[in-house]
Amino acid sequence: MTSPAYLLALDQGSQSTRAVLFDQRGRKLHQASVAIPLIRHDSQRVEQDGKTIIASLHDCLDQVLQQAGIRAERIAALGLTSQRSSVIAWQADTQQACSPVLSWQDIRCTHWIKQHQACAATVRDKTGLPFSPHYGASKIHWLLQNAGADEKLPVNLRIGPVVSFYLSQLLQTPHALVDTASALRTQLVNLDTLDWDPELLEFFAIPRALLPDIVPVCHDFGRLAQSGIAVTAVNGDQPASLFAQGELPPRTAWVNLGTGGFIQYPCRQQLSVAGLLTSLVHNDAESRLYAVEGTVNGAGAALLWAKDHLQLTEQIPELLERAEQSYPQTSLIFINTVAGLGSPWWQPESNPCWLDLRGSRPETVPAMVALVAVCESILFMIFTNLKRMLDAGCDIATLHISGGLSNAPLFGQGLADLSGLPVRQFPDTEMTARGIAFLAAGCPDDWVRDDPQQFNPQPNPGLRQRYDLFRDFLNQHLSQVR
Repeated sequence: MTSPAYLLALDQGSQSTRAVLFDQRGRKLHQASVAIPLIRHDSQRVEQDGKTIIASLHDCLDQVLQQAGIRAERIAALGLTSQRSSVIAWQADTQQACSPVLSWQDIRCTHWIKQHQACAATVRDKTGLPFSPHYGASKIHWLLQNAGADEKLPVNLRIGPVVSFYLSQLLQTPHALVDTASALRTQLVNLDTLDWDPELLEFFAIPRALLPDIVPVCHDFGRLAQSGIAVTAVNGDQPASLFAQGELPPRTAWVNLGTGGFIQYPCRQQLSVAGLLTSLVHNDAESRLYAVEGTVNGAGAALLWAKDHLQLTEQIPELLERAEQSYPQTSLIFINTVAGLGSPWWQPESNPCWLDLRGSRPETVPAMVALVAVCESILFMIFTNLKRMLDAGCDIATLHISGGLSNAPLFGQGLADLSGLPVRQFPDTEMTARGIAFLAAGCPDDWVRDDPQQFNPQPNPGLRQRYDLFRDFLNQHLSQVR
C-alpha cells in the first residue's frame, strides 16, 4: 500500500474558502478557491450564510483532490483555519445552522457594550482582549437574546466560534470542539486556564452547556466524514500564518494583510501592551506560544470600500498596480475607520473620509491618488501598533509581511521607511494555508523556506509627515468623541 505523501489545508476566510495541497515539506502543489458572499445589512450588521460556507468547504476539497488526481488515502493530515471572531448557532442533532454567521466585522452590539463599560477592565484582565463588539461574546449574547427566552431555547442548541460549526459538519463524529486560539476570541475564555470562565459566562448570560469543548490547536480532532482524512490542527487564520515558513525566527514581528490587517509579535510568556491584544497562537499538550497582537479592521476591507466609493471597476490587484504607478502622492490623507477602529483606539464608529492638505476638496482629487491614501492609511495603522510594541520593550529587529495585499511594493517599502526596520516580503499569498499545513504535519524540521524580497529603510519625510498628521487628526477626533 502506498504511504501518505501529502498535506491538505482548508482556509476559510472572510471573502473565500481555499483548499491547498502541499507535499510533506510544504511545497504548494494544487489549490482551489470558492468565493463567499459577505452580507452587509447596514454599517453595523455583517453576516454570512453557514450553509453556503459548508458547501464551499466540500467543493474546495473535491476540486483540489480532482486536480491532483489522488485518493484521500494519500493525505497524511489536514489543517483547518477560520475567522476567529465570527460566531454561529446550530442544532447539535442535525448539525444545521439556526442563525446566520455573525462576521467578525459585525458590530451590532456596540450600544450594549457601551452600556456595560464598567466590566471592561475585568474582561481585559481575564482574556487579554479589550471590551469590543468585534469579539464573539456580545454576538453570542445577542443571538441568545434574539432566539427567545432561555426556557424556549432548544436543548440541543450549540453556539460558538464558526470553526466549531465547521467541524460538526465535516467530522465523522460531530462532537462540538473548538481550538484554543479561536475560543479565546469569544472573550469568554480565561487566558491563564484556557477554559471557559464562569464569571464571564455569567456576565454575558451564556450557558456553558451550549458551548463547544476547548482542545489544543494541535490535537486529534477526528476524521472527515466523506473521506476519512485525519484533522490534526485547527487554528485561527492569523496565528496560523505565522508558521508558513516553519519554526519562528527570533526578534521578528509578522504583518499579514488580508481583509483585516494584523501585526503579531510571538513570545513564550504573556506580554501586556496598552491598547493591544494578548493572544495565544499555538498550543499542544505540552506547550503554549503567545503573541502581542495589533489589529487593523480596514485593510482589504478599506480597499473594497474605496473601490465602491470611487466607482472603480478593476479588481484589487489591478488597482494596487495602478496605485503603485501614482505613488507617491503628497497631499491626501485617508481617515481609515472602515469597519471601525481596531487597536489601539478601539472605536466602533465607521465614518471614513479623505483630508486634502492643500485645502482642495477631496472629491476633486484623482481616484488613484485617493486610493494611494487608502493604502497609506493601512501602513499608518500597522505602524501605530508596531510603535506601541517597540515602546513597550518588545525586541523586534525584523518585520515579515505577507497576505493578499502584501505583494504591492508600496506596503513593503513604506513599512520599512516608517519603521526604520528591514522588511521581508514573502511572495506566497497562501501563508495561512501553509502555516496550518505545517502545524498539521507536526512541525517538521525540513520545511521549505521561501526566499523573500527585502526592503531596507530609506528616508521618506513626506510619508512621515503624512503619518504624523494622520495620527494627530485621529487622536484629536477621538478625544472629542469621548
